[in-house]
Amino acid sequence: ALEVMAASGHDIRCLQLYSRQEWEMDLPESVKVFGFEQQTEQPIQPSAMKDIFAEEVSRYVSEVESWSARANVLWVRAALEDDLLGALIQLVKGRVR
Repeated sequence: ALEVMAASGHDIRCLQLYSRQEWEMDLPESVKVFGFEQQTEQPIQPSAMKDIFAEEVSRYVSEVESWSARANVLWVRAALEDDLLGALIQLVKGRVR
């Protein structure tokens, strides 16, 4: 739907707020994870899980950047841990990083 709006000449700007800590998946060496369906403890290796999650985040960012470029949409990412003023200025001015 956003691609259709952009193709119609609408100026589309998106601001995505994310947590850097969450995206980095900073897990301690010892973590207990429970399956949602069975409520049983699931064994995991934090380092392997972190690598897989980092790949998924990278794939997601690449997909959104690619879509934004195709649709001529401004997509601004901003970490919640950072000062958001720069991201808001960028969004208002419409400058791509």
